[in-house]
Amino acid sequence: MKDNVKRIGDELLKHIRFVIHEAAQGDTTFEFKLRRWIYARLQLDERKTKNSIKQKLWDSGKTKCQHCKKKFSSLKGIELHRINSSLEYSVENCELIHKHCHQKI
Repeated sequence: MKDNVKRIGDELLKHIRFVIHEAAQGDTTFEFKLRRWIYARLQLDERKTKNSIKQKLWDSGKTKCQHCKKKFSSLKGIELHRINSSLEYSVENCELIHKHCHQKI
């Protein structure tokens, strides 16, 4: 599976780079802006997924840091820790943790 991710990912990147280059028609500033726009949108997609998982964990009663066991006062500043780092972010594979605790792991 890991080889497939790299192979398919490399193919997608090659294609996307080509499409961006063609769309820019030699305008390097526009090409830069297109790359940054796409990058930012992919980051937002990831953040939306993480925020949804955080909320679901919180709503299920997970209101303590899974590292230090101290109760959270709110979701602000809480990070998601993937239990198995080779798997995706999901409710089943994540736990809520303080930022400073997360840095220790």
